[in-house]
Amino acid sequence: MSQKRKIAITAAVVFVAVGAGLIGLLLTGGYKMAMGTVADSVTTATDVNLSGSALTDDELDRFYHLSQGSQVMPYDWFVNLEQGDSRDKLITDELMSRFRFIPSRKSAMNPDGLQIGFAKDEPDPVTGQVHMGVTCAACHTQQITYKGHGLVINGGPGLIDFDRFVAAMYASLEITATSPLKADRFARAVLKDKFSLRAAAELWIDVQKAIKNTAQTKFEELTSNRERKEANTDGGFGRIDALGAGGNSLYRRLSLKNLRALNAPVKAPPVWDANKYDWVQSNGSIRSPLHRNVIESLAVNASLVFPGDETKNDRYTASSRLKNMVELEALMAKFEAPAWPEAVFGKLDADRVTRGKVHYEALCSMCHAPKMESRPLADDPIAVRADMRFISVPLHHIDDVGTDPTDAVNFARRTLDATSIGLKADTPGAEVIAMVLGGIVKRGLQAEKITDAERDVWIGMRANLLRACEAYPSRPLAGYWAAGPYLHNGSVPTLYDLLTPGPERPKEFYTGNLEFDPVKVGRVTTNFQGTFLFKTSITGNSNLGHEYGTSLSHEEKMDLIEYMKQIPRPGKDLPVVDPGYACPTSQRAGK
Repeated sequence: MSQKRKIAITAAVVFVAVGAGLIGLLLTGGYKMAMGTVADSVTTATDVNLSGSALTDDELDRFYHLSQGSQVMPYDWFVNLEQGDSRDKLITDELMSRFRFIPSRKSAMNPDGLQIGFAKDEPDPVTGQVHMGVTCAACHTQQITYKGHGLVINGGPGLIDFDRFVAAMYASLEITATSPLKADRFARAVLKDKFSLRAAAELWIDVQKAIKNTAQTKFEELTSNRERKEANTDGGFGRIDALGAGGNSLYRRLSLKNLRALNAPVKAPPVWDANKYDWVQSNGSIRSPLHRNVIESLAVNASLVFPGDETKNDRYTASSRLKNMVELEALMAKFEAPAWPEAVFGKLDADRVTRGKVHYEALCSMCHAPKMESRPLADDPIAVRADMRFISVPLHHIDDVGTDPTDAVNFARRTLDATSIGLKADTPGAEVIAMVLGGIVKRGLQAEKITDAERDVWIGMRANLLRACEAYPSRPLAGYWAAGPYLHNGSVPTLYDLLTPGPERPKEFYTGNLEFDPVKVGRVTTNFQGTFLFKTSITGNSNLGHEYGTSLSHEEKMDLIEYMKQIPRPGKDLPVVDPGYACPTSQRAGK
């Protein structure tokens, strides 16, 4: 049989399997519309690697590509999927850099040369399917360029545009599903020596289901937003509504009435020293690092059986990889706040640093200077038992700090209908999160046959405590020259802009540029093809508040910025402060 005849037969099987409903849904025009909003390709070679010097190349490979249980698409589909408008594979560095994924080498951990943050997951505990997923390195590895240099900062906030990547990926899959030649090449590449017309038909039935499920999920979210008269806020580069997405992923399993608009995108915080913090997340809501990592996996599509079937005792069965998460946390613990690379950006001005330290101590240190818990948190039995103390990251009420309140308020006030699992119709969301995370971790530890002593180590010597405060944390600032744009929602492009009164800060600017500004300290914000226009007038994007140092003169601001380029890392002999659990109240109440 001729090759053309084989393709024709395979195409016929494909069209029967996929069905007429998908024909014309999203062809090349739709793909171009999706891709037209993403940035130009950037594939700058890396010649400076910061914050990961304590890790070997093999350890970095594991940080970049060890699965945390995320399941975005079947792995063989992903690595063999063609771009919507060419025969080139989707996973080329040239295309993936348009979403600001960073190239990575081929290795035993990364046999197909995927970019940093992509992982080949283990078989799903229920279906046995092997998926591609994203891991913590996708959002916590940063790339910077400067005059031809390429820097990678391990643990720094990434710049990926995950939402547009997923849109382009599924647009490519739909185009493949309705193109005979693409469909034939895809089926043969995925099935390899198991290819047959029957196998191809079964494959395309699975593809149809995946496309339908994805479309159904988006339709449900859009319908919910319309009924509530809400709208999502586009995150663009380096931002995602992590708390909202994690909540929607979990709460929708109880009722679609629990969906909410994703209107509070935040940037990924840097993770150097985070293993020593008492509380983490953009709103300081979670204490145990393992439980935090589990909800991160759920936000990026880890599988979960919930509520489950009582007769099968399958509730909390999940693809979250606890053992891998413990290893990833240990690797991240070796990251250090990056030192200012004088060989690339220029030497520091010692006189300015000296003068800037005075301003830092007067204006910033009260909130941001690292302090240690004076004693174990009394509400944390594991910390008490092990006499563990952590770096205190204090919370500040949204009324006092004045920054965009949406992220904190959404989480603190969110309730849901949990009657399907025997709870109330207005159960606080944090209560369900704590219950589910505890269930997943307990089941996972039992499966790993972990002893009680090992359990405490696995969960970071901290109990599964959650709090839902209308507040934001103030972290230590070592390395924050590499953590822009600034504020929790990335609404202020440079440190210099942050020292400007709120109403005078840029109201609109472009994100997506890798180039660094070592004077104002932050990303260059000039426009070019595919950059994202950040509008501070949109819900979740306010750049007001945090007005500290705004009355300094220009020269005094430059002195303070020079000091902030080299803020010392937290040492061993830190001042102490009482541990905190309760939510702060507004200091402005009644004024």
